[in-house]
Amino acid sequence: MTVMQCSGCRHARPGGVVLPGPCATCTMSTDGTPSNYSPAEWTATSQAPEKISAKVLDADGGTMIQYAPDMEKTFYIGIDPGKDGALAVLTPQGNAYAMAFDEEGYRDRLSGFYVSYAKPEDRPRTFCVVEHVNAMPGQGVTSCFSFGQNFGFILGLLAAYRVPYELVRPQKWKRAFSCTSDKNTSVEVAQRLFPQVDLRRTPKCAKPHDGKAEALLMAEYARRLRQ
Repeated sequence: MTVMQCSGCRHARPGGVVLPGPCATCTMSTDGTPSNYSPAEWTATSQAPEKISAKVLDADGGTMIQYAPDMEKTFYIGIDPGKDGALAVLTPQGNAYAMAFDEEGYRDRLSGFYVSYAKPEDRPRTFCVVEHVNAMPGQGVTSCFSFGQNFGFILGLLAAYRVPYELVRPQKWKRAFSCTSDKNTSVEVAQRLFPQVDLRRTPKCAKPHDGKAEALLMAEYARRLRQ
């Protein structure tokens, strides 16, 4: 039997079976059609998961299929703040995915680590690194206010869904990857470390999105901090 798996959280979708309710962790649709990602970000395996456990979703009573061993591991998250930023996640299975800034998308991703689990002990462990930046010299008042508003939105989501996080200066995490202030260096390193991730903002874009690249590197930095 071919089992379709989400490359973000590896929830299993047996062929021909439609599971009710959203995918709890990444909110991709459970009929095999990603809601926010391209088909290239899905993988197929000819073997069923070795060990799975069924749990009931709080929202609509649907069945969520997830790997039981994953609950003992950690999801690492990196967030490049700002409306041109991105959010990235490294999963316990070693997969990685990133998404450009979208308020609803961020809310769906982060809430999946919390609201879909009835018992606190069932929730997966998470740790997030958020880039700690200040207003740039010469930046306008409106621009500064917009950035601060967006930064507060991100920290609010992390607090609301109880995701532990650390604010890290860009100079500090970039030093770990020998990156400079030139964002192209971040893109180059991310492409080497995560060649399977499409760094374009949308499929129509020709160039990689540096926000997605830096979010991935911050997620990797988070992993290194905790290991």
